[in-house]
Amino acid sequence: MAKTIFIGERVKVKVAKVTREFSLMQATALVLGNFDGVHRGHQKLIKEATAWAREHGVNSAVLTFAPHPLQVLQPAKAPELLSNNTLKRQYIEKLEPDFLLEVPFTERLAQMSPEEFVSRILMDKLRAAAIFVGYNYTFGAGGKGTPELLQQLQQTYNYYLQVIPPVTINGEVVSSSLIRKYLQQGEIELANRYLGHPYTLQGQVIAGDQRGRQIGFPTANLRLIDQKVMVPTGVYAVWVRGEGFYKAGVMNVGCCPTFGKQTLSVEVHLIDYQGDLYGMTLQVEIVKRLRDEKTFSGVDQLVAQIREDVAAATEILYSG
Repeated sequence: MAKTIFIGERVKVKVAKVTREFSLMQATALVLGNFDGVHRGHQKLIKEATAWAREHGVNSAVLTFAPHPLQVLQPAKAPELLSNNTLKRQYIEKLEPDFLLEVPFTERLAQMSPEEFVSRILMDKLRAAAIFVGYNYTFGAGGKGTPELLQQLQQTYNYYLQVIPPVTINGEVVSSSLIRKYLQQGEIELANRYLGHPYTLQGQVIAGDQRGRQIGFPTANLRLIDQKVMVPTGVYAVWVRGEGFYKAGVMNVGCCPTFGKQTLSVEVHLIDYQGDLYGMTLQVEIVKRLRDEKTFSGVDQLVAQIREDVAAATEILYSG
């Protein structure tokens, strides 16, 4: 059960994962980062910290900010996000740190110097016995806090510091920006390889125009929840997770040009599923792009194509 703790007049922390009572009196191995998407680089960082914590008999805690700092400081330059807070929590919790600490990012917090952040928050309040960061991590006012500064401050505070070098695949450094590029190009399998898990959209099922049901392929029309990076229009093989089920499916991202629609929509057909989905929150794990969006001459041609899409998705999802 999540709760909020205060660690100073300027900073409060939401303890989003509580496996036991979080104590400000216990030494902690802290992992610092934004963790958008929780990709393979982030996963390595968190795994290293949790292993160190277990070996040395202290708590492991992932400390991150919400919203993303740039959404507060420079909204026009803020990146499109790979995961909303719900998904980010789920990805991090699977890596089994003892705690996930979410710090609400404010302009007031942004004014805190890197030295003050280390002294007052990491050391005095969170009792950091160890600090783990990525090679390019920055923090504090003006982003002036760097791994190099953390190395200098080691001499003052005597914590263990580990700076994780870049993780590479096929000679490319795994990064959130690279994954965004691949997703926007429709290179789903590459993006998933760098993420280390399927790229996932989360949305609430809302009322649609019922055309899918009328032609024998009912779809769930999704209103996405805090999800920024959108894949190109087209048809995708997906896994769909809902309340009590995990089903194969076909997702269409587009405007349904055959019916003359103009508004972009995200619709998912669940294979071999019967049930009412309205109001339910679904997580859609995108596995592979099947084809571009097309305009068909009529309903019969559309239905024939949907049958092909379902067959293709079924083969891809169940053969893997």
